[in-house]
Amino acid sequence: DKYTRNLAYTDWAIGQFVGRLKQAGLYDNTVFILVGDHPRRGFSGSEPKEMFRVPFVLAAPGVLPPGANTRISSQAHLLPTLVDLFHISQPYAAMGNSVLDKNTPGFAFISNLVGERVGLISAAGLAVEPLGGQTPGQDGLSRQRRQAAELNRAMYDLLRQGRWAPAETAGVR
Repeated sequence: DKYTRNLAYTDWAIGQFVGRLKQAGLYDNTVFILVGDHPRRGFSGSEPKEMFRVPFVLAAPGVLPPGANTRISSQAHLLPTLVDLFHISQPYAAMGNSVLDKNTPGFAFISNLVGERVGLISAAGLAVEPLGGQTPGQDGLSRQRRQAAELNRAMYDLLRQGRWAPAETAGVR
């Protein structure tokens, strides 16, 4: 089975990498971030939270104790988490929150591959908005919901393009 062989190889390769870092004396000064991916599944299924579940491992030997964090998060939380972990005080702009901050709500932005629909998963459930090709009155969405969908589309485009700006210039771009 290809999937099982890929997992076994990945596990072996990570073990080799960590072993070499330990031999070189670099392990205790390294932050490890492993992010998985999932197959394209769209928005069908009975449990949306499970459809979008992907592996995310953050290890910082000597800084973070081992443990599991089950809060809902996504790629939008990577930058704030690293800023928090490294105690960076410089202003920045991001859509997510640090996964290390247990006082902020967990959420994840989601979309299908081509950005036709975007959504938000939170502890309260799933909200999905259609995008593209809609004209006022045809889609049955209120003005406020259309504006929210347009904002979601803009956020999806920025995330997909890997663009962000420091807080002091965010309003300029």
